[in-house]
Order: sequence, then structure tokens, then C-alpha cells
Amino acid sequence: MNKTIIFFIIMILFISLSSLVFTETIGVITYTEGEVVIARDEEELENIDTDMDIENYDVIRTGEEGTVELDVITALGQTISITVASNTAFSIEIDQYEKKETTTFEMLTGGLSLKVTSLMENENVEVQTESASMGVRGTSFEVTSEITGDLLVTCEEGKVVCIDDNGEEEVIEPGYVIEKNPNKKFMRNKVKREQLAAYRKEWRNKKRESFKKDGLPAFKRYAMKFDNLYKVLIRLGMELKKHKATLDQWARYAKNKKKPPRKQLMQDIKKIGPILVEMKKVMDVFERVVFQLQLMEPYHDKGHLKGDLKKGFKVKAFYKHMKSKMQDIKKMFRRVRHAVKLFIIMNNGHFPKPKARIKFDEDFKNYNPEF
Repeated sequence: MNKTIIFFIIMILFISLSSLVFTETIGVITYTEGEVVIARDEEELENIDTDMDIENYDVIRTGEEGTVELDVITALGQTISITVASNTAFSIEIDQYEKKETTTFEMLTGGLSLKVTSLMENENVEVQTESASMGVRGTSFEVTSEITGDLLVTCEEGKVVCIDDNGEEEVIEPGYVIEKNPNKKFMRNKVKREQLAAYRKEWRNKKRESFKKDGLPAFKRYAMKFDNLYKVLIRLGMELKKHKATLDQWARYAKNKKKPPRKQLMQDIKKIGPILVEMKKVMDVFERVVFQLQLMEPYHDKGHLKGDLKKGFKVKAFYKHMKSKMQDIKKMFRRVRHAVKLFIIMNNGHFPKPKARIKFDEDFKNYNPEF
């Protein structure tokens, strides 16, 4: 075949595949039951049904009796089937990092079961949690995060590479499970494949019973971060607000599937990119704090969280304080996700990868953005 023809075929394939990265529709709901909510752009969608499209950067949340199943198509056309447990919240992010197409499930709390088909050489699938990330290739596995912040990873097929915040690595395959407690190293246990479902159920029940007996330390771990993270996100939000006119312009261009003049676009991307990277880093931590605290509130209502958050400041007073800020927080979360989504569309599927994720237990009192 003529070299020129081969070149053009390759270029057409590259352009077609690249365009998938910032196509808004990335999957579809295949089953739903009970309470399921999707946060998209700057609104919440509640009437979720089968055959409904999933878009890049959607946040999916299930209620106490809710469950949902969906298929996500990676940037290079592979299918990931996901079953979502009750009381789960996670986002789906498809981006391009260092010439690799990356599909990330940012799990805020709850449980996800994934079945991943064989992936192409230049694509990654990751599940990010509070204290570890899971990288997969051709695998069926489940990730469960409990109210205490503990993590359980089980695998039925293939292999999963687990990496904690300190870079420690464990590989899990059928016959083993991995547990991760906050601020502790991975623990590896033998469990037969046919016993996995029973093991997961018993593990969850133990964590919940433990929280009922002595949940105050776990509660404090999240609650003590709330105000500091709120202040940081508001400060970053003021920086992003300076670029509102540009973001509004991007939204108009995206609606018409167009882009601003290249020179101006490159200047705007250079200005807004660093702010969005910092906001998303902080938000990934803050969202986990908010969702975990919301899951803990019913335990408090039933009398399981006894004592003070700090001297003279009761748990009940904290929840009243938290609720007074929730409207602003939810608006900020949605605004950031919409801005990131617009950035990806304008930047041909690319979002700047942060130098490092923020560790959950870092102190945010002296937080200084990189931009």
C-alpha cells in the first residue's frame, strides 16, 4: 500500500479516537433501582432510568436502598461494566495523560464492582479512593470503602495493582483480598473465590458495628478537615471567578461544537488550567469529607456518636454548622466539574495532570496553591 495512503489512514484513526476523549456521552445506564442521582454540570438529575446516557465528569450517587448498573466506553472503545452498591458516590473521568487515555473512577464512598475487558496498550483504567489507587487490566474486581475510611479490594479474575499514598504497592489476584486501614499499610489475606461475597458482607458489618461502638475518632478525622477545606475551596473559587467571562464564552462555543480563535484559546487555557488543577485536587478530598460526614449523621441521630468534636463543640452543633454551608459547597462542586469539563473540550481531551495527589490526612491550614 502507498505510504501516503497509510499515513492518512493512521491520521484519520488518530483523530477519530482522540475525539472520543472529549465526547460528552461516555456510557449508558443499564439498570436502576431505588434512589439514584446524577450531578451533571450545574444541576442534579433525579429521574434516572435505563438507557439514560452517562457524560464525562458525571457524579453518580445512590441512596440507602439505591443501586445502579452502567456500561462505560473507554476513550479507545473498550467496555467497562459497573455495578454500584447503595450509599455510594463516585465520578467518572476520561482524560488523556502523557499520551495515554485514562478512565478514572473517583470513588468518594461506598462500593463499586467492575468488569473490565482487555484494554489497549495506550489506555489505563483506575479506581481512586481516599487512601489508595487501583490500576487494572482485563479484570473483574470490587472495591469497598466503609464509613470508618477502611478499604477492601477483592478480585475474581485477572490482577489489580494497588498503590497507597506513600507509593507502597500490592498486587491482588484471585485467592487473596487486600485491606487498607487509614494511615496503615496494606494487609493481605487469603480468601477463596467462592467465599468472597460472604467475606465482604462480614467485613462491612464488622466495620459498621465498630463505628457504632466507638465512631467518634473516625468522625473527628473527617470533621476536623471540614472548615479548612471549605476556606481553601472558597479562596480558589474567587480566583476562578475572575475568569467567569471566559468560561461563559467556552460554554457558548461548546454548545455550538466550536472553539474560540486559537491564539486567544491558548492564552486562556494557560491562565485557567493551573487554577482548575488545584481546585480539583482540593475538591477530590473535600467531597470525600462531605459524603462520609453525611453517611455518619444517621448514626449520630441514633445516639452512636457521643462526645465533643472539640471542647465545648458538640457533634450536633457541627452538623448544624455544616448544613449552613452545604448549599454553597454543592454549587462550588458543580461549578468546578463544569469548568473542568469545558476545559477538556477546549483542550482536545487533555487535562493537566497534577504533580501529586493531595494526601487525605495532610494539614490544610497552611495550604499554598501552585499557581
